[in-house]
Amino acid sequence: MDRFFDNYISAPQMTVVFDVLRDQQDRDAYGVAKAKELLETSYEWLDTKMADRTWAIGDDFSMADCAAGPALFYAHWTHPIDPKLGH
Repeated sequence: MDRFFDNYISAPQMTVVFDVLRDQQDRDAYGVAKAKELLETSYEWLDTKMADRTWAIGDDFSMADCAAGPALFYAHWTHPIDPKLGH
């Protein structure tokens, strides 16, 4: 799960952030749209996965939860998590 947060939450989130930092003529609207799609898919997958869990891999706090906190915090700023995803 820690790899999930790195590869499917943090990576697309940073794609959006880095695009904003580029000069206007170098921006990648297609890449940003794909990154946001991946975030949406990842949020939905995670919501389903967390429906019967307290922590990322089950009942115990782990390194995966350490990866989840900042990844989800910044991703939500970049592309908000739909409130209907309650887990």
